[in-house]
Amino acid sequence: MSLFRNLRIKYKLLIIVGLAVIGLGTTMVVNALTMRSSLDTEKQLKTRHVVEVAYGALEHYYRLSQAGNMTEDAAKAAAIAELSSLRYEDKDYFWINDMHPTMIMHPFSADLVGKDLSDYRDAEGNKVFSTMVDVVKRQDAGFVHYLWSKPGAQKPVRKVSYVKGFKPWGWVLGSGIYLDDVDAAFWSEVRTNIIVLTMIICAFGLLAWQIARNIQRPLDEAITVSNKLSEGNLEVTIEVMSTDETGQLLTAMKNMVGRLKDIVADVKTAADNVASGSQQLSSGSEQLSQGAS
Repeated sequence: MSLFRNLRIKYKLLIIVGLAVIGLGTTMVVNALTMRSSLDTEKQLKTRHVVEVAYGALEHYYRLSQAGNMTEDAAKAAAIAELSSLRYEDKDYFWINDMHPTMIMHPFSADLVGKDLSDYRDAEGNKVFSTMVDVVKRQDAGFVHYLWSKPGAQKPVRKVSYVKGFKPWGWVLGSGIYLDDVDAAFWSEVRTNIIVLTMIICAFGLLAWQIARNIQRPLDEAITVSNKLSEGNLEVTIEVMSTDETGQLLTAMKNMVGRLKDIVADVKTAADNVASGSQQLSSGSEQLSQGAS
């Protein structure tokens, strides 16, 4: 390409190294983002599975009330009692709100129970429970991402919840999993990639500089020799330090200089012989001319 035609070799090598580093860095970023997406998806599936299992408790008590084995109020109370005590991963829990939305049951936030949540917002201003109701209205169940306070954390962290509507009672059953560990794993991977990439850049940069130096120095010497030869200076010293292509070029130039010296010496000898012969011929002619007189 004409764009690189006039660049020095060391810059061309640096461009190659730069492109390789950019490609490697891009691959690392894509891998880190893919890992984060995979972990997020894994968390979502886990949340969905536990909600669907807990949903069976609502169906169980609903069937009991429909069969006349208990009143609807008693069935609801029993369902709330059972779900409020359920835990997984030690501290993860379930909650229930209605379609208003109003909180019906929350095992760790008693202050929310009975509270109108239609305008409840997270740290980013998202209407968390209204969004959950909208999801249930549109598709019966789905995922909602938001920020939520976590015990021990200084500020709200990312959380994903799966919510599913229970139409007979107008309830929304939900459970969520914090994603701060996913974020921590992602940034740990990013930091590791930055360290690895920095080491690769240093290694590749040093290698490219050494290669460029080994190529450029003999070429610069060849250019210097060529310029001196063009000026008619044959008293040049050529040092051959390698046997690669640049070394072979310098060896050829060294042989060429030696050959030129031999040719110049032969020409000089021939010129001296011609001059001596001319002088002898002139002297002989002068003697013949004197004899004739």
